[in-house]
Amino acid sequence: MREKRTLDVHNIAMIPLTSPLQALLQQKEKQKEEEEEKEDFTGTLQIWNSFAKKHGLAEVIKLSDKRIKSIKQRKSEKEFDLIKIFGFITDSPFLKGDNKTGWKIDFDFIFCSKNNYLKILEGKYNGTYKRNTPGGATAEELTSICTDYIIETGQAK
Repeated sequence: MREKRTLDVHNIAMIPLTSPLQALLQQKEKQKEEEEEKEDFTGTLQIWNSFAKKHGLAEVIKLSDKRIKSIKQRKSEKEFDLIKIFGFITDSPFLKGDNKTGWKIDFDFIFCSKNNYLKILEGKYNGTYKRNTPGGATAEELTSICTDYIIETGQAK
């Protein structure tokens, strides 16, 4: 004889469910989790867009699956600190377009690469770009570098 099952609304987790009902509840729970995650990612997007607008950078119009996955990954890394990254960007003319090509940092540069945000935090993009000489060095810096090289290699005449 089959055991009759009743629904106990106070302890629903302890009641065996039929497959279709269990699948429906799991699907609803998954949808709820995805919506909560999407809200978190939307918050990150809004923070970026506010910062980008203030600093003349490109705003993001859509969170693709790749971007969501990347945000999730970056947020799980203990070194990732968006506030510090924003501080470095604010202080870096290079990241805001003062470079040979006029390139500016964007959302994907920070989030979709495993290493770019680390380079920012390590100070790789600090300083200003000097347009007058190759590699951004001043004439004095180039003279000093060349002189040091000649002395070190013994090529001085």
